[in-house]
Amino acid sequence: MNLYERFIEFTKENEIETRDLGHQREDGYDLVVFGKTANKDNGLIYKIVFIFYDNDNLVDFYIIKSVKVKNRVYILERLNDRNSQFRAASFFLNGNLACMKSYCATGGYIRVAIMMMEKSMERAQEAFSEFDPA
Repeated sequence: MNLYERFIEFTKENEIETRDLGHQREDGYDLVVFGKTANKDNGLIYKIVFIFYDNDNLVDFYIIKSVKVKNRVYILERLNDRNSQFRAASFFLNGNLACMKSYCATGGYIRVAIMMMEKSMERAQEAFSEFDPA
């Protein structure tokens, strides 16, 4: 069973909310997209993207929040500050989307990827909290 299959099994076993789970199989990896409600942001839904590589070890994930871009320089400065604080994460702005990219080596254990995603979600919520949602 590969990491993508373990992820699907994990979400079912633990009744994890995965709104509109999307899946796309590409050469060398599985891409999974879903929405996750952020309780800290009054129920705002963040977009989560997992990339499960076929080596059954590496996982990339993106956490995305749609934001109002009133002052692009301010947002970029704030995201750049975050980039200087964390080694295993990159914060960037893509149009009106505030994004955080992170990665981990799982050793084949889906729980490692889930724990890293949850920790990254906390960091993203903290980083993006000062930006108005779009």
